[in-house]
Amino acid sequence: GMLELETLLEDTKNKLSKKFAGRPKIVEGNINAIKKAYQEVKGE
Repeated sequence: GMLELETLLEDTKNKLSKKFAGRPKIVEGNINAIKKAYQEVKGE
């Protein structure tokens, strides 16, 4: 459900923020891609 998605996004954001410190666009792009994929899977 939504809670899983929020947890996944938090976790991913934390990992990517370390990996791409100073490059927020990359982090943001990845987060948006996950959201989009999740919505497609859910059929929303």
